[in-house]
Amino acid sequence: MGIVKNNKTKYLYFDKIDNLLYEDIRDFLTIDNLKHSNHNNHRVNNQTAVERPDFYLDIIKNIIPIPPKSSWMYENNIFKPKIARSGKFNLPFDLDSFIEITKKILEPFKNKKVAVELSGGLDSSIIIELFKLCGIDPYLIGLTSSNFEFRTEREIQYYYEKNNKTILIDSKKALPFSRLKECPPHVLPSKKSLFYYQKEIIANECKKKSIDILFNGSVGDSVFCDEIINNNRWQIWEFENDWFNEYVFKTKKISYLATNSEIILDYFFLARKHENKDSFKIWARNHFEEILPRELSKYYYKADYYEQIIEGIFCSEKDIFEIYQFSCDFLKVDDFNSKKINKIFSRITKMNDVELNEFFSDCSYATWIYSLRDIIE
Repeated sequence: MGIVKNNKTKYLYFDKIDNLLYEDIRDFLTIDNLKHSNHNNHRVNNQTAVERPDFYLDIIKNIIPIPPKSSWMYENNIFKPKIARSGKFNLPFDLDSFIEITKKILEPFKNKKVAVELSGGLDSSIIIELFKLCGIDPYLIGLTSSNFEFRTEREIQYYYEKNNKTILIDSKKALPFSRLKECPPHVLPSKKSLFYYQKEIIANECKKKSIDILFNGSVGDSVFCDEIINNNRWQIWEFENDWFNEYVFKTKKISYLATNSEIILDYFFLARKHENKDSFKIWARNHFEEILPRELSKYYYKADYYEQIIEGIFCSEKDIFEIYQFSCDFLKVDDFNSKKINKIFSRITKMNDVELNEFFSDCSYATWIYSLRDIIE
């Protein structure tokens, strides 16, 4: 049995033929390998939030992505994660204890220029309040929408805008699927590419303010919601933002980070281990009630991005047709022909979740192929 270990803060790539890890697999992106890349495997991979080798089906033959800061047992062509075990706490599971933990974690960031991605939701609001309690005054940067379904998020954004260094960007300037033809070349297809321009426009604002680090609230959707199964704690690598870091923020010398330290994951694992699934994050709203705006601690809601996604698809119709046609001409497969894309647009608003996810897979695959056109042409 071998161990495949990635100590870096970015994805590495394991070649199952020579059993070596590579930082850069651009040499594997030959025309022949791209022509024989596995589109159906991408559809399967797209069903999980993280590219993890125990579930991943290779798209470029024999190339498997290994998440940052992760370790895997590898035997007989099968990967199994080496699980980080939960630590022990001598502190009670209350807000004062969590603030003390947070102060220690945030100490190294006091000399950095930091920002928090202000969504108007619970997770980013908790981060903002904790930063302030720890003596850090971050910039707040986010997309804002006038759509009715984002009325609560908008109120929270305005609440923070009054007394903070805040930059709010009209979401219609950066809808999902915007500027797919400008998406940078990337080594493997990813659903994140469909949201590339949303992060690009935020990164540009960060650069104007010389921001070093932008924190996001992506951890909350798991640690505040999940029912803990088989006593398994979340792993740091489950919350990677490597695609956006590598292809958007890194080019501008900015780090895009989740708040996913081992001690924080331990804390929420031990504090919530007997809780059921909590889609509305009621436990978190109660736990952080003292520091949250009343709209977040007393009212429960779940954001719905469906209409924004559909609007983005229709606004980007011309670009989507073009990248599908390019992929069809190169790959010679019917999944990207004009008949297929015309059918998709004729019923996009009637698609169920399974069909919509398949479209996300296909569109991100076509975006990947188009991003590599300098190799192909």
